[in-house]
Amino acid sequence: GADVEVEQYTQVINFVHDTENSPLDADVTVKRLQDELTNRRQYLSFVQSFQEEVSASLDSIEAVRRDYFNAMEELKDLVGRKSAVPKERVYPLFEELAKKWGEAEDVVFHMEALQQIFSELHQFQTPGYRKRMNLEYIHAAEKGAEAAYAKKQADEMEREDGGTEAGGAEGGPDPKSVPGDQLVEALSPDSQIPLHVFRTENPEIITMNIEFSGFCPVTVTERDSLLLPGDPTNGNVLFKGKLYGFVSMDALLRFMKDPNKYLEGVLLSARKAPELINMLSLEQHFPHNILRKYLSHFGSEETLGMGKSAEAECQTPTHFVEKRIDPKYDWNEWSLRRKAIQLANLHTKRTHSTQTNQSHFRRENETQVVTNN
Repeated sequence: GADVEVEQYTQVINFVHDTENSPLDADVTVKRLQDELTNRRQYLSFVQSFQEEVSASLDSIEAVRRDYFNAMEELKDLVGRKSAVPKERVYPLFEELAKKWGEAEDVVFHMEALQQIFSELHQFQTPGYRKRMNLEYIHAAEKGAEAAYAKKQADEMEREDGGTEAGGAEGGPDPKSVPGDQLVEALSPDSQIPLHVFRTENPEIITMNIEFSGFCPVTVTERDSLLLPGDPTNGNVLFKGKLYGFVSMDALLRFMKDPNKYLEGVLLSARKAPELINMLSLEQHFPHNILRKYLSHFGSEETLGMGKSAEAECQTPTHFVEKRIDPKYDWNEWSLRRKAIQLANLHTKRTHSTQTNQSHFRRENETQVVTNN
């Protein structure tokens, strides 16, 4: 499966990095193997997320089915063969049944969407590229891992015989509980001092999730975006209220010297390789590149169970301006009757005028007298 391929790629890449005599052919580079490993990790991440989603959906449908049948049995016991039942007790049960039925339909709709996604995901089970990994590299890496394990066991036995206590590679701190005041300070988001902790020895952080999905930020920054899971035996680093895991004690100590350097390096690597955003859980740093946004163009709304979004706008005027307005139009019957009466009365009226003395003296007139000869 994909998990076995991931382990093989990881083992070979680490062996090539740690040994001087590389077993790789001339036309095969470590960068090529890292790209293939990233592809397989991405596929494995999708498969694991899909399995978790299916498991949660099955639990949901089972809970809904159980509640539905319980409500149905309660309704049967209440009604039975009675000719009349108080509505105060029956109607709530009807509402509960309708609610559970709607929830069941939603889960079934979601399961159909998952089935469609699985059919699309299944085609990526076989890579679309020519794999450069072969059995020769895998056997060489396995032999190297066996030799490294034997050497590690011999070193541990030598330290035990010498009476020294093994506290981690390169003099790392012992797996002891951290004082409460230091732990509280490191849990603060404003803390600037990294703290080496062990989750098993500190109950306050045992439920905290490891950042970057458990991958080592040092290898991502220094080894060209290589994704290697952290080793729990080395402990973790608590910095600004977040936990980080590391592939080795040497990587942990380098991170503690300058944690901001490696955190910024992870974000820079994700900008260069966007496929790392989802794998390292960096959605909060890249809100416009989340996987859900990419999937919105994958299929129809009915297929995926998610709606598409689009930017649109409309403007409504405050006051509508009507066109082709007839100022003489009137729809009121009483107003029309009043106008008709006014027009009828005009036929019985006469226009007349009067002239007064004052108005007479104000007239403008001219008189001309012709003399008789």
